[in-house]
Amino acid sequence: MATLTNAEDERAIRAIAMQCEAAWNASDGAAYTAAMTDDIRFINILGDFLNGREMVEHSHRHVLDTVFKGSRMTFTIDAIQFIRPDVAMAFIHQKLMSHLPPDAVASTARQRQLSDKLHESQARGTMVLAKSSGQWRMISFQNTNIASIAAVRS
Repeated sequence: MATLTNAEDERAIRAIAMQCEAAWNASDGAAYTAAMTDDIRFINILGDFLNGREMVEHSHRHVLDTVFKGSRMTFTIDAIQFIRPDVAMAFIHQKLMSHLPPDAVASTARQRQLSDKLHESQARGTMVLAKSSGQWRMISFQNTNIASIAAVRS
């Protein structure tokens, strides 16, 4: 069996990010976690540490049905860094259109701040992936909210 080239590995990693984007936009928590290992470590936008794919899926099903219902997400990979041929990090710029003002996305009181208007917020995600049996899987994800300009000025 031939090993994938770096370009093929990068395409496979980019495909995982696009799969997550499509799943978010379809409000599908199961599809969002499909490329994650069962023992993934995931830190969400609120800083909560989620341990395991089942917990990440449950959390995403909840937010996609509530505070992020009807939202749209775009993932843009800024860089992919290979730590080893079978371990990589993907640095992702995320843009979210939702009914939450940008300064409310990372608020624990965000449920009370929903509006009829759509707002853009941004985050940086760091995805750690491992390749096993020729397949890339997400083993860790760290999500960091980018402070809005309005929040920075106040």
